[in-house]
Amino acid sequence: MNNLNPFLIKTDNIITGFKNEKPNPYYIFIEEGKIKEIGLQSEIRDSLKQFRSFNYPNCTALPGLVDGHTHMIAPGDGTGGDDIAKETDETLLIRAVNNAKIFLDSGVTAARENGAKNDIGFILKKAINDRIAEGPKMIVCGRPITITAGHMGYFGSPADGITEIKKEVRKLIKEGADFIKIAATGGSTVTSNPLNPSFSVLELKTISEEAHRVNKLTAAHCTSNKGIQFALEAKIDMIIHCVFDDENGNFHYQEDLVEKILKNNSWVNPTLQISIFELEHLKDKMKKSSETSKEQKSMLDKMKISVENRIKTVNKLTKSGVKIMAGSDSPWGSYPPGQFYKEIEALQKAGMSNYEAILAGTKYSAQSIGLGEQSGVLEIGRNADILIVKGNPLIKISDLSNPIQVYKKGIKQKNEL
Repeated sequence: MNNLNPFLIKTDNIITGFKNEKPNPYYIFIEEGKIKEIGLQSEIRDSLKQFRSFNYPNCTALPGLVDGHTHMIAPGDGTGGDDIAKETDETLLIRAVNNAKIFLDSGVTAARENGAKNDIGFILKKAINDRIAEGPKMIVCGRPITITAGHMGYFGSPADGITEIKKEVRKLIKEGADFIKIAATGGSTVTSNPLNPSFSVLELKTISEEAHRVNKLTAAHCTSNKGIQFALEAKIDMIIHCVFDDENGNFHYQEDLVEKILKNNSWVNPTLQISIFELEHLKDKMKKSSETSKEQKSMLDKMKISVENRIKTVNKLTKSGVKIMAGSDSPWGSYPPGQFYKEIEALQKAGMSNYEAILAGTKYSAQSIGLGEQSGVLEIGRNADILIVKGNPLIKISDLSNPIQVYKKGIKQKNEL
């Protein structure tokens, strides 16, 4: 529905993102897709009462969610990246368009795409901007930079050595990359090792310098201490996953690396929920199997320990004052599309307050991906990107899973009964 005329939204609660939240009935006045006024319903001006009002009793208005880590081409059903990359670009694009709409309907009004095959990420962003497709505002990297046989090399941007790295960064920027994503270690790609760094510090510095030279942010996939260390030495802006495993795969939370994260003022994207979904996926698989192998039992035990360590890590990082933002990494692996709220819930379970976890998925995620002046808070003059949920997530965080309406630039995205 296109709301071309000014209108009001009324809810029993509001979360603006400015830490002055009070449980009172509020109104939001919207005109030409922008927030023009926010105030208490008891103090609404007579001149505003002439405009149409959309009332949402027992609901909370909050900023549209900002998912700082997506892979729109993936199905989220446990299919591995190596197999996803074998699908045609046409199939992947259709899936990405479908997923983008699912994300939007769930309350995500902005998202950072962390890697797709070939030019699909760029095409999806343009289709949404041109209103050919419906979805969140997209911030895209195009393809992750990696090494030959490295993590996500199948997406099309492997680069070996300084010369190739410079060329690939410049190529991606020319194609329209909003930021540069780096596979700083291996990952789930079968030809890679998640414990091994992919690039030297000098190579990572080259990527960082090339990106920062044209005011582009950088983000590095890091699943080992050595990968984290190299990325921090290269002044990468965001550490993705931030898994504290040593060269033998043992959990080793390094305080010196945490101090370096704080010194660099780097963001951390923990991607907690995807590991929880992978654990649940394996449990379901074992339940359906007539026999459980020793390998599966061993894998289950390792995954349980890994999830516990990831939760401990987020808890410690939060207490240390590290800047945590929320990015789901969905629909990668077994993480279905449209459930970004699960990542926010996972951060809350790891020790964040309801409010801080919500900020991680709105205000902080927007700041971390370069949208801090556009998205993540409800403020006069900003786009009316608003999520209406039943209940109050400040009291019950799972209320984020019940979106009643989503507004993107003041336009309703969901049909109302």
